[in-house]
Amino acid sequence: MDQSRAPYFEALRAYAGVERTVFHVPGHIQGKGSHPLLIEALGAGTLELDLCSGLPGLDGRPGTALEEAEALAAAAYGAERSWFLINGSTSGNQILVSAVCHPGEVILTPRNTHRSII
Repeated sequence: MDQSRAPYFEALRAYAGVERTVFHVPGHIQGKGSHPLLIEALGAGTLELDLCSGLPGLDGRPGTALEEAEALAAAAYGAERSWFLINGSTSGNQILVSAVCHPGEVILTPRNTHRSII
């Protein structure tokens, strides 16, 4: 596999490169709603790439950039399969708990555990 490619990043840039009115999440609309100090610190180009993972071509359906990027990651790690965590720690925590626990089982976590686990 061509490990010099970054298909998901390329798809993000392609989507952000098209002028459009944005009505999807996240609500800061590709940086247009961001505080000027944040834009100055991170750069407008960075914030333009903050997009919803469910957009066409960016989701995990067969033949999309996400699927290709995950296959590249699996090949790089020598793994059979790789999945990227999207939508932050909440979804990752919920997937983790669902994978290792069954309904009614007890899970021990530290007092300061993430709210999504509770």
